[in-house]
Amino acid sequence: MMSLTSEPDSRPLRRAVTPAGRRTESPVVELNVGGEFYTTTLGTLRKLPGSKLAEMFSSSAKACLDAEGRFFIDRCGTYFGPILEYLRSGQLPTQHIPEVYREAQFYEIKPLIKLLEDMPQIFGEQVARKQFLLQVPGYSENLELMVRLARAEAVAARCSRVLVCLVQNEKDDANCADALRSLEADKRN
Repeated sequence: MMSLTSEPDSRPLRRAVTPAGRRTESPVVELNVGGEFYTTTLGTLRKLPGSKLAEMFSSSAKACLDAEGRFFIDRCGTYFGPILEYLRSGQLPTQHIPEVYREAQFYEIKPLIKLLEDMPQIFGEQVARKQFLLQVPGYSENLELMVRLARAEAVAARCSRVLVCLVQNEKDDANCADALRSLEADKRN
């Protein structure tokens, strides 16, 4: 889960005064997304329950605020605008589709993800990837095996062995040196 907190704040929402004089939490939210500034409502951010944005702005989430008191999200702000516009109006983006798709995946905006996957830019890439994988013999059958082998290889790469030679005289020292050189040669091959 992405957290909005690096420094928790006990007052994550602005306070507003109603005409009757009562103080309430304001539904208007100012955002700083990677240096890009946006103003929206809590309702828009919480529109899709289960999305990361709805989770971020739930009452239990802690908030990270910038120096001006705006909610800060440490993501590229360039492609957040189309995400916000989709939440507001259901309008699909017309530019930067792959980048918006990645952000929609990050924020877990599932309806937008599905709609973007039907667009030629994303659909074409997925089809091309699947066609490529179909040309790799045994790919799907051996995927699990390949993942296990890759993990084992990664673990093996992190392991090291230490060889300790205890020598009592120069002859033992020479024998140990020969054994070490032999091991080094085997390691290179």
